[in-house]
Amino acid sequence: MFTAWDAAGPYATNVAGYGSIAGDLRSMVADAGQFWGGAIAHQTGQSYQAYSDAFFARYGVNLNDPSSLAGLDTGRKVQMYVEWYDGLNQFSGNDQVDLWMGMVNWTPRLTQLQGGGSQATIGLIDYFSTGDADIKSKVIYSGGYTSVSSHGASVGSLIVASHDGKGVMGIAPNALVAAYNPFDQSGSADWSDVIKGIVEVTRERGAAKNRASVVNLSLGVPGWTLNPEWRNVFRTSAVDSVKDHTLYVIAAGNDGISQRTNVEFNGALDSTFIVVGSVDANGVISEFSNRPGTACLTDGGSCKNGSLLKESGYLMNRFIVAPGEFTLVSDNAGGVTRGSGTSLAAPLVSGAVALIHDRWPWL
Repeated sequence: MFTAWDAAGPYATNVAGYGSIAGDLRSMVADAGQFWGGAIAHQTGQSYQAYSDAFFARYGVNLNDPSSLAGLDTGRKVQMYVEWYDGLNQFSGNDQVDLWMGMVNWTPRLTQLQGGGSQATIGLIDYFSTGDADIKSKVIYSGGYTSVSSHGASVGSLIVASHDGKGVMGIAPNALVAAYNPFDQSGSADWSDVIKGIVEVTRERGAAKNRASVVNLSLGVPGWTLNPEWRNVFRTSAVDSVKDHTLYVIAAGNDGISQRTNVEFNGALDSTFIVVGSVDANGVISEFSNRPGTACLTDGGSCKNGSLLKESGYLMNRFIVAPGEFTLVSDNAGGVTRGSGTSLAAPLVSGAVALIHDRWPWL
């Protein structure tokens, strides 16, 4: 059906073709109603017809008017099909299995065996608002600006979303969250806000486990895989003071570039950080993902490439990849959506680090 729709051309020259496609869509909706109608009515209090009509209306589609199908480009068609599938699965009573899980050999059982992050706190330096009740229940600190975006909830859901029979499953669902929003109302953040955020989320708050041991930074500077300003961030005394028990996970960025410019890192080489790029469903690095290229973390201008991680060496030595395309995440409003980017690859790494910290705290 999708292939026929994509090739249908203008409505005026293919009225019969669009009529057939609309008929197929109506059959699909009717079949889904027989399976999902009762669950939707029970959980929402509205009829299945009302649910499906509202869904297609968001795309400007009226299944009784075939001409309304002609206005969707390929991207919107794909989005509509996927959101239809994901939306129905919200009523299944089961958490949704997503493609990235098989790619990294992760299962919920693995998380359960490793403690689920119950001894860990994750620092999120990101847009952050608490429209997702599940994530909100795990927040022990939230500071910074009050600008609103679903980005932080999307990132956070991949780390701490509960295994509760609804939507996204996080890698470390029992972890706590200390969040700081460095983005002002214009959507920009400066390095002083990033530094303040790191200081706040790594601050001791009662129990030792309430200090973030891994800080997810799904942010960056366009045109860089690792911007030179990170050196000054890590050299700041308050940040430097927590370097022995904090690991930073930094998204590589989405410009599709390979960094060739070296980064002077003298005085900050012993800060522990990982830069994360994205791969597609075939394990191939995403076209949009930034890469480490030939850049070196230099020491006094020299690329020594020593054998220890804390020594001068190539950025690629601190670069890994994780799935980051078309990932199921929280929409910060009680539902799910899909997104792509190194911002969504990084939290899979942060969640894995939380499990490791849970099992081997001395690391």
